[in-house]
Amino acid sequence: MSLVDLQTYVRHLSKSIVILTPFYREKKEAEDHQTSDISVKNENPFSCVLCMKSFTQSEDLMIHVRSHTGEKPYSCNLCTKSYSCRKSFRMHIKTHTGENYYHCSQCTESFSQSIYLKKHLRAHKESFNCMHCTKSFNGSAVLKAHIRSHTGEKPFSCDQCNKTFTNARGLRNHMNTHTGQKPYKCSQCTKSFNTPFELHAHITVHTGEKPHSCPHCTKSFSQSSILWRHLKVHTGEKRHQCDKCEKSFARLDDLNRHTRVHTGEKPFSCSLCSYSCSQRSYIKKHFRIHTGGNPFSCSLCECSFKNASHLTKHLKVHT
Repeated sequence: MSLVDLQTYVRHLSKSIVILTPFYREKKEAEDHQTSDISVKNENPFSCVLCMKSFTQSEDLMIHVRSHTGEKPYSCNLCTKSYSCRKSFRMHIKTHTGENYYHCSQCTESFSQSIYLKKHLRAHKESFNCMHCTKSFNGSAVLKAHIRSHTGEKPFSCDQCNKTFTNARGLRNHMNTHTGQKPYKCSQCTKSFNTPFELHAHITVHTGEKPHSCPHCTKSFSQSSILWRHLKVHTGEKRHQCDKCEKSFARLDDLNRHTRVHTGEKPFSCSLCSYSCSQRSYIKKHFRIHTGGNPFSCSLCECSFKNASHLTKHLKVHT
């Protein structure tokens, strides 16, 4: 069967779906009741002509046929994704809005889809423990991906800049930096983000919510990842050892930044002058020399500063 024939078949199915008015619904129920005593009855009367799968409803058959034709009529107007059925499309829209309707009854976590909540609930019942640290996960695949943060393995490579990543999701998010896409828009301001996780983290700026509390001190955090990072302050754990000196670090990112001290690498360059540096935070500070921006403002007077350290020193004037 050709693609044209398949598309004609889908159109035929869509036209054949009957929208039952109250009158016809009552009539159909009466007819179904009259035939309920028939011993032999086809439970799945709608069959696919391509693979012989059968379905109870013509709507389900039409959605299934799209898996053969590749048709995806439900398109997102916030990004380039499209879907073959309305249910998947609605679930995708929630990734843009950051809405989390499904709440865990055992902790403060919430999710945009019920399937994510179900996966999360397994963490309360069953856990896969990392042999390198104290973290545990609700699936062996998630644990395997996490172990790469210890081994340094990055099997997913970008074909445009040769950057590598520990998982496919990291690579997909990175590709947005090449396309310039930021499909995840905040509903409360004009900011947009590369990933739903960045959007979710940003929304806490508006709500002020910090549900993740440290059990050792009074600090609380907006994200669980920041809490895990903070906990190492109390444990003193520094498992990432530099192979060129005796220094060790709590985070792999900190080790990678430190390594540039030995290699002399300066990957961050200013687009307006010849300045280059080893850390992203340095290039942000440098760029303010060109823009003249003072983003750190005092809440007690009208003074503003180029960096946070200058603001901290200034605040002592008021105390």
